[in-house]
Amino acid sequence: MGGQENDSEKEKLKARIADLEAEQVHAQNKIKHLEAQHNQSAQRLREAIEVMSEGFALFDAEDRLQIFNRQYAEDIWSSCPDAVEVGKTFDDLIEAAMLSGQFDGADEPNEELIKKVRSRHTDLPSVSEILYPSGQWKKQIKNRTREGGVVGVYSDLTEIKVREERLLYSENLHRELLETLPDAVIIHIDEKIVFVNAAAIRLFGAETADQLIGKDSLSFVPEEDRVLQLKRRTLVLKEHDQLDPAEQRRIRLDGSIVDVETVATFIEWEGVPAFLGVVRDISARKEADAAYAETERRFGAVTDNMPGAVFQRVMEPSGKLRFSYASAGIEEITGLSPEELRDDLSPFTDLIRPEFRDEYFRNLQESAENMTPLSMEIPLIKKDGSAVWLQSMGRPHQRGDGAIVWDGIVMDVTEQRQIEESARQAHLWLLQAIDTMPNGFMLWDKEDRLVLWNHRVMTYHSNPAVI
Repeated sequence: MGGQENDSEKEKLKARIADLEAEQVHAQNKIKHLEAQHNQSAQRLREAIEVMSEGFALFDAEDRLQIFNRQYAEDIWSSCPDAVEVGKTFDDLIEAAMLSGQFDGADEPNEELIKKVRSRHTDLPSVSEILYPSGQWKKQIKNRTREGGVVGVYSDLTEIKVREERLLYSENLHRELLETLPDAVIIHIDEKIVFVNAAAIRLFGAETADQLIGKDSLSFVPEEDRVLQLKRRTLVLKEHDQLDPAEQRRIRLDGSIVDVETVATFIEWEGVPAFLGVVRDISARKEADAAYAETERRFGAVTDNMPGAVFQRVMEPSGKLRFSYASAGIEEITGLSPEELRDDLSPFTDLIRPEFRDEYFRNLQESAENMTPLSMEIPLIKKDGSAVWLQSMGRPHQRGDGAIVWDGIVMDVTEQRQIEESARQAHLWLLQAIDTMPNGFMLWDKEDRLVLWNHRVMTYHSNPAVI
């Protein structure tokens, strides 16, 4: 009985040992599977780190390099990439970089530079933008791991820095350009002045830009003009557009008002939407315009009350004729308004009697070719059908574009022609009357010169040839 029990226990023990052995094999297989998974995950992690566009490095709590990628070795330690190995400390890498001359040519002593490098590695977290000897800009971000190690990621900022430098250069260039413009330039953000150039300082009667910067821009606009200025500003900022020039007024620091012409446009100023106004002082122009208008008024008053008309006749290089200017009297003597003749002289030449037109154009051409004064009498049929004679006189000069311009006057000489014709007819009748007298007739002037006689005198005089 006792032997049977021992055999049974032995069988149970053997079965238990077999189970344990099976469990051990299963556990070993599981460990191998986990190791394989771990190795596969580690490999995937290494591959992922390797293909990152950023440089990557992981140091353990003892500051020994555990993981890194090619970008870290080649970009961050460009003078000694082969020295970058797992197990190396950060100080080992610094020493290798010093020996390979990576820090040579820096703007500061190596000791100061290495101190900054170590500080960025130990004083964590740290974010730095660094220019490396290769000419690349890197953004370095370093943080402490939970185990006390250091992880660093290095992003390439070179393209961004180049764009920033170009943008800064462009902004500085624009500032210099704005500063040298002869017109005043004022930039507003949220109705506050943020920039003025030298011309704006002079325009507003300031001594320095500080007297204008930060001020409410509307405070320099007369109250009755502010609604219009606000509408223009709103439109520019909303549409991002440029507005046509407009005449406005501005208030100088001394309270005086100045007439200006403004052009408004949208810009971004230091990354912020802004309103840029180019302002030109037109006070002198307004005064000149007023003086010119007064001169024109006086000239018009004189010419409009003169007999006849004052004109400026132009022969273009193409041969086209026109009156660039004619006083109001032209309508009285021709029936044509100055506006009808401003672009084309043909309405006038069409009124010239047909048999005289060729002579009119021929005289004009000769005067233009020889640059000689032109004076001629022109028979004309006015628009109302009445016949008149005009006396036209003008002196030519040549413009820069080759056109010939006559400045002159034209007068109605119809009455004078009629008087002359009446005198000629009366003289003819007198001659006929004297010639029909039965006696001889002779007339001497006060200087005793014979001026008139009839044919009967010939029969009485002993020497008719003397008469």
